[in-house]
Amino acid sequence: MRAAFAGALVLVSPLAVSCGDAPARAPSAAPGTTIASGTLTADASASTATQVLFVRAVSVAARSSRDVPVAFQGAATVSLLVVGDRAGLEGRLRGTQLARTSLFGSPALVASFRRPHDGALLLRNPTGAKISVRVIATSESRRRLTVSTPAEPTAPGTPVRIVVVLTEASAHDRPLVAVRDDTAGRTLLTAHPRKVGEGRWLLTFTPGRAGDYTASAWVGGRRSRAAHDSFFVMRHPPQTTQPVGGDDGSG
Repeated sequence: MRAAFAGALVLVSPLAVSCGDAPARAPSAAPGTTIASGTLTADASASTATQVLFVRAVSVAARSSRDVPVAFQGAATVSLLVVGDRAGLEGRLRGTQLARTSLFGSPALVASFRRPHDGALLLRNPTGAKISVRVIATSESRRRLTVSTPAEPTAPGTPVRIVVVLTEASAHDRPLVAVRDDTAGRTLLTAHPRKVGEGRWLLTFTPGRAGDYTASAWVGGRRSRAAHDSFFVMRHPPQTTQPVGGDDGSG
């Protein structure tokens, strides 16, 4: 269960801000993968052996049950953590009942699995009030996908460098990147980035208008991974001093 709690240390605080009642958005070309905004890249150094597989924010109505789809990306060992806003929830994945515990004073459910199959996590709420939870799945793995975009706002017409890094990358891995204009609510670009080093890729995108953007990346296959990061475009961004040459993605 150590991976579940390690993942919680990375994710619980950002989730309180970034997740609503619906599951976090995932690229349409990456079915079954759900990622919480900004969590994979911002805290990548928190635990180099813990890979966050997915995060979902769901609610279970009073005296009812809900199936939550879970996809484990072929991981050999998986920990599930369900953190709720009130006690009383029960959880079961196939024949395994999740154990009750607490995390930072909040009621939680937890369980670990060896080579689990994708399926549905059954959450049952026997209480008389709705319970909102975050479902977090983590795996002990050094295969980690991260996406990096500029931390400072940029101006329209300025090229944005999107750097994708995959640890334990193989010769067959070929990430796909999508750039979404969150302000307009549409995807502007889907492309394979250029490989610039071992496990490193670079894609350059030039935004035409101010707004909020999300760069998402994913790799398919048995050990699929997904991640995304947000960047901001302003008409008159604050002036910052950039290092000569900038980041070419090669490390």
